[in-house]
Amino acid sequence: MSMGTAALAIPASAASNTAVIVSCTSLKGTATGSSTATGCNNTTITGGSGVFSAKPPAFTIKWKNGKTSTGTEAYTSTANKCGTGASEVKTTVTIKGGTNTKLIGGKGVDYICIKGSSIYNQPGTKFVV
Repeated sequence: MSMGTAALAIPASAASNTAVIVSCTSLKGTATGSSTATGCNNTTITGGSGVFSAKPPAFTIKWKNGKTSTGTEAYTSTANKCGTGASEVKTTVTIKGGTNTKLIGGKGVDYICIKGSSIYNQPGTKFVV
Protein backbone atom coordinates (compact mmCIF):
# COMPACT_ATOMS: atom_id res chain seq x y z
CA MET A 1 0.00 0.00 0.00
CA SER A 2 1.50 3.35 -0.99
CA MET A 3 1.34 6.51 1.12
CA GLY A 4 -1.25 8.03 -1.22
CA THR A 5 -3.79 5.23 -1.14
CA ALA A 6 -5.50 3.26 1.53
CA ALA A 7 -7.79 0.26 1.48
CA LEU A 8 -9.78 -1.87 3.84
CA ALA A 9 -9.49 -5.58 3.19
CA ILE A 10 -12.19 -7.82 4.55
CA PRO A 11 -10.91 -11.19 5.78
CA ALA A 12 -11.60 -13.95 3.29
CA SER A 13 -13.61 -15.91 5.85
CA ALA A 14 -16.04 -12.99 6.16
CA ALA A 15 -16.23 -12.24 2.46
CA SER A 16 -16.72 -15.59 0.74
CA ASN A 17 -12.99 -15.91 -0.04
CA THR A 18 -12.93 -12.54 -1.83
CA ALA A 19 -11.37 -9.42 -0.31
CA VAL A 20 -13.74 -6.45 -0.31
CA ILE A 21 -12.35 -2.92 -0.47
CA VAL A 22 -14.37 -0.08 1.07
CA SER A 23 -13.16 3.47 0.59
CA CYS A 24 -14.76 6.90 0.53
CA THR A 25 -13.66 9.83 -1.62
CA SER A 26 -14.15 12.42 1.11
CA LEU A 27 -14.17 12.86 4.87
CA LYS A 28 -15.09 16.26 6.29
CA GLY A 29 -16.03 17.29 9.79
CA THR A 30 -14.70 18.35 13.14
CA ALA A 31 -12.07 16.89 15.40
CA THR A 32 -14.39 17.08 18.41
CA GLY A 33 -17.67 16.02 16.79
CA SER A 34 -18.76 13.88 13.90
CA SER A 35 -17.53 13.80 10.33
CA THR A 36 -19.26 12.74 7.14
CA ALA A 37 -17.71 10.23 4.75
CA THR A 38 -19.13 10.48 1.23
CA GLY A 39 -18.51 8.81 -2.11
CA CYS A 40 -18.14 5.40 -0.47
CA ASN A 41 -17.89 2.41 -2.80
CA ASN A 42 -19.62 -0.94 -2.28
CA THR A 43 -22.95 0.77 -1.74
CA THR A 44 -24.65 -2.50 -0.80
CA ILE A 45 -22.38 -2.52 2.27
CA THR A 46 -22.23 1.23 3.01
CA GLY A 47 -25.22 2.88 1.37
CA GLY A 48 -22.68 5.25 -0.22
CA SER A 49 -21.91 7.37 2.85
CA GLY A 50 -21.66 7.36 6.63
CA VAL A 51 -21.27 9.49 9.74
CA PHE A 52 -18.00 8.87 11.60
CA SER A 53 -17.80 9.66 15.32
CA ALA A 54 -14.65 9.09 17.34
CA LYS A 55 -13.71 9.14 20.98
CA PRO A 56 -10.15 7.84 20.66
CA PRO A 57 -9.19 5.14 20.65
CA ALA A 58 -12.77 4.06 19.72
CA PHE A 59 -14.94 5.03 16.77
CA THR A 60 -18.41 4.35 15.39
CA ILE A 61 -19.68 4.73 11.85
CA LYS A 62 -23.38 4.87 11.09
CA TRP A 63 -23.73 3.98 7.43
CA LYS A 64 -26.43 5.45 5.19
CA ASN A 65 -27.99 1.99 4.92
CA GLY A 66 -28.62 2.04 8.71
CA LYS A 67 -25.89 -0.44 9.65
CA THR A 68 -23.02 0.38 11.98
CA SER A 69 -19.32 -0.36 12.30
CA THR A 70 -17.31 0.04 15.49
CA GLY A 71 -13.62 -0.28 16.12
CA THR A 72 -10.39 1.23 17.30
CA GLU A 73 -7.92 3.68 15.82
CA ALA A 74 -4.32 4.57 16.52
CA TYR A 75 -2.53 7.75 15.48
CA THR A 76 1.04 8.55 14.51
CA SER A 77 2.52 11.76 13.14
CA THR A 78 3.57 11.72 9.52
CA ALA A 79 5.07 14.02 6.91
CA ASN A 80 2.67 16.89 6.32
CA LYS A 81 1.10 16.88 2.86
CA CYS A 82 -1.96 18.85 4.01
CA GLY A 83 -0.75 22.37 3.27
CA THR A 84 -0.06 25.54 5.21
CA GLY A 85 -1.69 25.81 8.62
CA ALA A 86 -2.66 22.14 8.82
CA SER A 87 -1.09 19.12 10.45
CA GLU A 88 -1.37 15.49 9.41
CA VAL A 89 -1.73 12.19 11.23
CA LYS A 90 -1.60 8.63 9.97
CA THR A 91 -4.57 6.75 11.40
CA THR A 92 -4.68 2.96 11.54
CA VAL A 93 -8.22 1.63 11.98
CA THR A 94 -9.53 -1.83 12.85
CA ILE A 95 -13.20 -2.76 12.55
CA LYS A 96 -14.14 -4.90 15.56
CA GLY A 97 -17.93 -4.93 15.67
CA GLY A 98 -21.23 -3.44 14.63
CA THR A 99 -24.20 -4.59 12.60
CA ASN A 100 -22.31 -4.28 9.29
CA THR A 101 -20.79 -7.74 9.77
CA LYS A 102 -19.07 -7.87 6.35
CA LEU A 103 -16.61 -5.25 7.60
CA ILE A 104 -15.67 -6.85 10.94
CA GLY A 105 -11.98 -7.74 11.02
CA GLY A 106 -11.04 -5.23 8.35
CA LYS A 107 -8.08 -2.90 8.75
CA GLY A 108 -7.17 0.30 6.98
CA VAL A 109 -4.76 3.23 7.00
CA ASP A 110 -5.85 6.83 6.52
CA TYR A 111 -4.02 10.13 6.25
CA ILE A 112 -6.06 12.78 8.05
CA CYS A 113 -5.48 16.54 7.94
CA ILE A 114 -6.30 18.74 10.92
CA LYS A 115 -6.74 22.47 10.49
CA GLY A 116 -8.11 24.27 13.53
CA SER A 117 -11.07 22.17 14.62
CA SER A 118 -11.70 20.79 11.10
CA ILE A 119 -10.58 17.43 9.77
CA TYR A 120 -10.48 16.07 6.23
CA ASN A 121 -8.74 13.33 4.30
CA GLN A 122 -5.35 14.26 2.86
CA PRO A 123 -5.79 15.66 -0.68
CA GLY A 124 -5.31 12.88 -3.22
CA THR A 125 -6.17 10.08 -0.78
CA LYS A 126 -9.35 8.25 0.10
CA PHE A 127 -10.83 7.82 3.56
CA VAL A 128 -10.91 4.14 4.40
CA VAL A 129 -12.86 2.57 7.23
